[in-house]
Amino acid sequence: MAVPSDFTTQDISGKFVINKTLSGNDGMTEILSLQGVPWILRKGISVATVTFNIKHYKTNTDTEQIDVVHTITGGIQGTTEERTLDDEQRHKKDYILGPTVGSTKRVTRVDEIPTFSRDGWTADTLEKGLIIDITDSVPTNARKSWKLIQLWGVQEISHQRRYTRHVHFTGPRGDVVETKMYYDYIGSIL
Repeated sequence: MAVPSDFTTQDISGKFVINKTLSGNDGMTEILSLQGVPWILRKGISVATVTFNIKHYKTNTDTEQIDVVHTITGGIQGTTEERTLDDEQRHKKDYILGPTVGSTKRVTRVDEIPTFSRDGWTADTLEKGLIIDITDSVPTNARKSWKLIQLWGVQEISHQRRYTRHVHFTGPRGDVVETKMYYDYIGSIL
């Protein structure tokens, strides 16, 4: 389902599910494998419906904040993404991915957009800015080293505006996986 006509990257609040038909599943499954996520968990994620509850707001210091709470089929609590759009690196311990360090910011200049992700965005997304999130693993004895770059915005797919994430992943041995995830908008958050 398309996002509302007034939906822009200035406020990406809403409830979304990945449209597996448009997105495919292979790219994310391969990324999870290269991140060291166990097969049984990857399998569960691939067949489950994951709802993204996104709250986009300004903090009391006027900094943009995006909180994404993932809920898995049956109301099972998944991971939570907390993104402050200030390009500061923050450490996080994720129960699926292990320790990570990442930063998030808004980019409005074309030369700031990685070449893998320059095409397909709506004019308003380019005008108001893409959201770019860069996450690196913190290698441990049991965890592999990897880098994940995501760009969030709006694309028109089959004449429908959709919340979209372009993903560029570099694995432990330099393996590169690029994929696009298209989301169905299922409503506003309360």
